[in-house]
Amino acid sequence: MPRESTRLRILHLTTQIPSAYRIDGGATRQFELITRAPAVGHEVVVVVPISEWMHREYHPREDLMQHGVRLVATPRRASREREAFSALCNHPQIATRMLRAPFYGAQTEMYLLDMEPAIVTELRSRPDVATVEHDFAVRLGDCVPPSVPKILMTHNVTSAYYRSRGGVRVRLAAFGPGAVTIVVPADALG
Repeated sequence: MPRESTRLRILHLTTQIPSAYRIDGGATRQFELITRAPAVGHEVVVVVPISEWMHREYHPREDLMQHGVRLVATPRRASREREAFSALCNHPQIATRMLRAPFYGAQTEMYLLDMEPAIVTELRSRPDVATVEHDFAVRLGDCVPPSVPKILMTHNVTSAYYRSRGGVRVRLAAFGPGAVTIVVPADALG
C-alpha cells in the first residue's frame, strides 16, 4: 500500500542504462518513462549493472539525479567474455540456464548474480511496486517477494514483435501471481 495517497516508492530493475543520451531507443524511452514519476511526486530507485566506461561516457548517476531518480549501479566486467567467464566460474549452476536462454536472457542471468545483493538491499526500503524492464529480464523479478507488486515494462519493441512470439505468455506467467504486464509497443509511443 502506498504511504501517501499519491506517492509511490518504485524500484526499477533493468539491465540497460536509462539515458537521455540516445544510446538507443530503449534507453531513451526508459529514461523518459522513469523520470516522469518523480516529477509528479513519486520516488524512483533504479538498479542497473554499469561498467566503468559507461559511467565515464554517459554520467548516468548525475543525469538521473537531476530528474529525482536515484541510481544504484552494480559493477560490470570490461567485456562480455569476461562477464560470462566470471559468472560461469563463480556460479557453475547457471550454465544450463544460460545455454537455454536467448542471448539477452543469458546476459540477464549473469547480471542477476551481481544485481541480487543490491536489489535485496533496496527491498529493505519497502517499495510499493517493482518494475522490470523488458521480457528477457523477467528473472530480475525473482528477487522481489510476492508481497511487492511487480510490473513488467515492455515498451522497447513493436507490436509486430509480440505477434511473432507466440510463446511469450508462458514466459511471462513465471513472473508470478498478481504480476501486471504492461505492453506498450514502441510503435505506440510515437
